Amino acid sequence: MSEITAFTMPKWGIEMEEGVIREWHAEVGQTVNKGDILVVIETDKIANEVELEYSGLLRRRIGEDGDVFKVGALIAVFAPEDVPDGAVDAFVADFKAADAGFGVDDGPAGDAPEAAAGTADGPAEAHPVGGYALDLDGLGEGAPAKTDTPQAVLPAGISMSPKAKELALALGVDLTDVTGSGRNGRFSLQDVEQAAKAQGLAANADGDAADEENSFETIKLSGMRRAIAKRLSEANRTIPHFYLRRTVGLDALLARRQTLKDAGGTVPSINDYLIKACAVALQQVPDVNVHFVDDTIRRFAHADIAVAVAVPGGLVTPVVRRAEAKPVAEIAAAMQDLAGRARAEKLAPHEFQGGTFSLSNLGMYGVTSFDAVINPPMGAILAAGSIERVAREDGRFESVMALTLSCDHRAIDGALGGRFLAALAAALEAPETL
Repeated sequence: MSEITAFTMPKWGIEMEEGVIREWHAEVGQTVNKGDILVVIETDKIANEVELEYSGLLRRRIGEDGDVFKVGALIAVFAPEDVPDGAVDAFVADFKAADAGFGVDDGPAGDAPEAAAGTADGPAEAHPVGGYALDLDGLGEGAPAKTDTPQAVLPAGISMSPKAKELALALGVDLTDVTGSGRNGRFSLQDVEQAAKAQGLAANADGDAADEENSFETIKLSGMRRAIAKRLSEANRTIPHFYLRRTVGLDALLARRQTLKDAGGTVPSINDYLIKACAVALQQVPDVNVHFVDDTIRRFAHADIAVAVAVPGGLVTPVVRRAEAKPVAEIAAAMQDLAGRARAEKLAPHEFQGGTFSLSNLGMYGVTSFDAVINPPMGAILAAGSIERVAREDGRFESVMALTLSCDHRAIDGALGGRFLAALAAALEAPETL
């Protein structure tokens, strides 16, 4: 028999566990040539165009835009035209990822692969899905009793996301006369919810009554947003945070920037000065320039500052390496380049991994102060707020910024964090030394 070729979720870097299908560049039935872009895969930080390493006829796409798959999971199948559809379906049903058995974990995270009409234990015909009602007995212990829930009716050849299929089966939705809103009539989760509501079934995936006057849109988490949710939830659970706060005077720094502006030269941003000042302070108080890893503390010689940059769908933290050795103007140029490529999703992994200390600045949005979540394994993160004009005891006004240092108490104590903030304030209040 002619060869059937599996196309699986690629792995980039040792930390990648799953990827999101951002966009397919080929349709089922299309011949894709070697070197052509087949699909765009999004990870927690970047999106990569994946080129096909061989030529072939695309027979199946297991997932669609927005679906999440574990590394090694089957996402597409190539086979010559003379291979019967049944053979392709059997291949999909029997496929086992290299590092996991075929099943829930090998399809979109939390779902069974849509194209697998059967299971690894039997042919696709063992679990028919088209033209008549599906038996809900096989849905598991949490399935609604047959006496309370009607049987779902899914027309033959229906295209729907795994979550949408799961909900349709659970609620017993009849989709015979319903058209999906997606590409080529594909059903989304919201399509099933609306059909269920029209048929007097549960109105949404949570089983709550729908608000007649307040519709909603279900938005899939991007790979970046999923990674942020997972990583920071874990950080909040496992890291004993404590917070140190102080204000720092910025009159001298603002005057220095005005002088540079009047001279027509390059004017680094406040954030650029913050990066440099953090690096200087970390050299003076090196016990804050640490990672906490496996009950050990790793103290670093150089200040590699990870700077939070807002991008569509989340944030990225490009790293300014050895910031203590760079003039502020060089830091400004580096950040302009890194931030631009971060927003264009063009950063290489080494450019946003491996920082020793983090900086997050929301002052440009008028946020006066906030508490940032530590990005493990780093031991601390500095949160910078907006610049405010405040009255001093002598009646004069000065410009100040509120700073909050979030510390991992396993590695950093209060006095140590306080010494770092004092060194940071001294550097910012003497900008000519930076």
